[in-house]
Amino acid sequence: MEHVQAVIHLKLLENHASAIEKAIRPELQGGSSKVSADVKRSRGEIAVELEADKLADVRAALNSYLRLINVSEETVKVSSGVG
Repeated sequence: MEHVQAVIHLKLLENHASAIEKAIRPELQGGSSKVSADVKRSRGEIAVELEADKLADVRAALNSYLRLINVSEETVKVSSGVG
């Protein structure tokens, strides 16, 4: 059985990183039982760590988290008057 891990690092404005972390953290509890996910924030950087037994499961989770992060970033921009 293969074991797959993916880690993505995103550099953002500090206030955006904080808001995005708060937006995606609840998804960690309700996510797929096939994928283990964690999010970490350090200043203006967010790291999303994903692990699963199948590449397809990690890929699907990665796509979902990237979409969620994108929507969160756009929302933060609009609400702060940047976008």
